[in-house]
Amino acid sequence: MDTFIAPYCFITLGAISTSSWACPWYLASSSTLQDSLASSMSTSDDAVESTNQYPQMEEGDSILRGHDFSAILLLIRFWPYPDKSLLRSVLCNRRVSVVATLLVVAGVGNQQAVAKLSKDQMLDRLELLFPSNSPTWQPLFGPRQAVDQTPDGLAATINQQSWRQFHSIPFEDLVQYTLGHSATSVEDFLHYHTSVLPTVVSRYLYMYPDQLQRYRLATHALSNQNPFAHRALSLGLQPHFLPSLDDCTASSELSYNLEFIVAPLRKILQSQGQPLEGKLRQLAVLAVRYRLSYPDHMNMDWVGNFQTNTLLFESILKESPQELAELITDSDLANFRNLSLQNFEDNDEALREISHGSNEWSLAVREGALVGQYIAKKALEVAKAG
Repeated sequence: MDTFIAPYCFITLGAISTSSWACPWYLASSSTLQDSLASSMSTSDDAVESTNQYPQMEEGDSILRGHDFSAILLLIRFWPYPDKSLLRSVLCNRRVSVVATLLVVAGVGNQQAVAKLSKDQMLDRLELLFPSNSPTWQPLFGPRQAVDQTPDGLAATINQQSWRQFHSIPFEDLVQYTLGHSATSVEDFLHYHTSVLPTVVSRYLYMYPDQLQRYRLATHALSNQNPFAHRALSLGLQPHFLPSLDDCTASSELSYNLEFIVAPLRKILQSQGQPLEGKLRQLAVLAVRYRLSYPDHMNMDWVGNFQTNTLLFESILKESPQELAELITDSDLANFRNLSLQNFEDNDEALREISHGSNEWSLAVREGALVGQYIAKKALEVAKAG
């Protein structure tokens, strides 16, 4: 008999998708610009190396035939296989009540609404929960709208627009991109910064050469802020053969393909020691962390690797409330016993490490609370037990 076990919430963190942006008149190509970009542009084909190590289909098949509905929904959400037909081929052989319950748990509809659907319609609705692979729309940068800005103001405008484009990328698409699958939102972001924005800037500077110095200074300002925007402006300036482009050289190649996120995700997906279900649950936590880690363009870290350690979260899952409360309390007491008055007066490293550890626990609980109410309830139990 199929039973319902769902200790986790199914959460989809995605961006609003619409039709892809259209190229305005000033994106008309020129041979000079195209030649200068040809050696620098990245495409979706070589943007990220495919892992070629997809989780075994048998693992996905086992999850789909199992009784943990939350695991099934996470599998659909982060679908790691190039072929999506497995979902329908397995679920079509399961009871209608199972498929209906999956839809209800996923929040697709209430029991009354779902009960009116045929099994095929239910499966159609479930397939809509696959990673969407839809383009994300963001306004294009318009040079004429920034004509009165200082170089620093111009850099800030481009930096903010670049961050908005990045922030519109769903975490699920980053997982697909890491796996080597098509991920339109990621490819749009990279294409915008390697082709669209450089072309916009270059065409504008051909028409208004008096703006060259202002854009050069803006490019220099972006060198320490945003490697994607910095590279875009550098490419836009290259066809104009400025006397010196030392301060406009492209930033580290490691940043171009979102390696600061892709590389850590690749390690998780290629890990041989963790079952697929464990990877899916870890990705659900990281989807929350992804949104919390890059809240605005002013504090955006385009270089530091995305942190994927979820050991504290896993401790919250594995330990009972009483055991977890004792663990945290004992750890804090041990740390404080080693402190002296001098530590507080100097506000030294030992004191800062204790504060950092406390913040790490708080963040782990926050991530867990956002992943599911189950974790929030357990966190309250831990607080009471402590």
